[in-house]
Amino acid sequence: MNTNYLSCRLRTILSLLMVFLLSITSAYAGMTSYQKQKMDSAINHAKLNVSNVFDGQQFNAGMDKNKAGRVLSDYVKTLNRAVATWNGMTSSAKTSPEGSQYFKLLQAKQAIGNQMRSAYKNMSANSTMTASVKQSAPSKQTTTRHLTAYQKEQQAREEANRKAKQEVNARLKQQMQAERQQAAIKSKQKATAKAAKEVHNAECRRFAKAAIKPEYRELMTVLMQEYTGTKTGLHSVENVTKLQKIAQAVTQACDQSDYALLTSQRCYYSDDPKLWCSAARKSKNLIPAMALHGAKEMAYSAGSFNIATPEEFMKRDGYLEYVGAISFNERLTFSDKKFAAQKERIAKVLAAAGVSDTSQVWAEEKKKLDQLRAVVEKTASQWKNPYNAGTDYSAEVASKQIKKMHPDAKIHGAWLSRDSWKIHRNVFGVPLRRTKPGYIQFKLSDEKYCQLRPYTVTEQNIGGSDYQKAKGVKFGFVRFQVCQD
Repeated sequence: MNTNYLSCRLRTILSLLMVFLLSITSAYAGMTSYQKQKMDSAINHAKLNVSNVFDGQQFNAGMDKNKAGRVLSDYVKTLNRAVATWNGMTSSAKTSPEGSQYFKLLQAKQAIGNQMRSAYKNMSANSTMTASVKQSAPSKQTTTRHLTAYQKEQQAREEANRKAKQEVNARLKQQMQAERQQAAIKSKQKATAKAAKEVHNAECRRFAKAAIKPEYRELMTVLMQEYTGTKTGLHSVENVTKLQKIAQAVTQACDQSDYALLTSQRCYYSDDPKLWCSAARKSKNLIPAMALHGAKEMAYSAGSFNIATPEEFMKRDGYLEYVGAISFNERLTFSDKKFAAQKERIAKVLAAAGVSDTSQVWAEEKKKLDQLRAVVEKTASQWKNPYNAGTDYSAEVASKQIKKMHPDAKIHGAWLSRDSWKIHRNVFGVPLRRTKPGYIQFKLSDEKYCQLRPYTVTEQNIGGSDYQKAKGVKFGFVRFQVCQD
């Protein structure tokens, strides 16, 4: 420790304080209670009270130079902070009677510091302070016998601190050892899990290479949908045969794998090997069911897809959603001849899947069609012709179109349901076209009911208020009813 530097620094600070005080010429304004509290706290700091370790001439017997140096260093640093607090006071506070008392206390503390430095210099580097500097170091027994009460208390406190430190170190050592053991266990577990994951990933790769092939995916997807409860149809012999072979290959891959390991956890890819294997192993039951679903779908699309229920029929005022050339017998009678081509195709698909009974494919469609025919015939006499607003050239156009579709048709009437035009404009209000609605009633020679067909005549705007006459009309849906002239 550089004691000369500390001493010089203290003397410089106190000299500056003295010059500052002598330069005060302002009137005394006193020291506030807050300033007194700050100075009391600074000057009465515990580290500035060294009477228990320094008697004014030398440090206590038994104190080594290192410890004395620490006491002296703490004393000087604390005194510097007290001086800094003093420097922060106002001029009126420093020149007050209380300020003068605090200044004297600072000077006294400085004097003690100088005495401590002198005593510190007289201590040898390897010796401890005793009653006589020249006295040789006494034995442990003699030292203990001549220790003061305070020194004994200090010695006991140091011994207690040493033991407490040893206990803390022992606990820390034990804790660190436990943490290292736990870290080692976790590291081993992690390595084991990693190795197990690598083994599982290898099994997943082997299975994917053998079973989850791009060319298998599309048909296996529909098979898995059927397995999970979503009805999915097969519509061709080719797909039935192909799926049977794919399911067999996937089943073989499942049997050759370590299935328990493969399904012990999820594979790194999105596909689920367990689902693939379960669906493939159930393919002998699933594929016939899928062929049957497909057959029903084909039967539905063959013409019965727009068979209305009786409730739907009545909500639409008897109109059936049929367009084009319509005949009562063709649309409302189930005919093997009519569906011959579809029946042959469906039979082949079912045969490839091992399904021999095809009756259930068409039974539902025939039942629906019979129900619709019955309600059409039951209500045919209750429908009345819509409002007649007169005729124009569109009646003749509509009649010619019907004759073209049905040469044997007898026209029972054609009329408008509104005699005024509806103008259709663009966003700028420019007329584009105009339309009128109408109806035509006709009967085919071999049928007992007339057909009522709504139509719309449309004229395109050709400039200004001029429109081009229509060469044809657009027919709507059909209603079968008793003819009304």
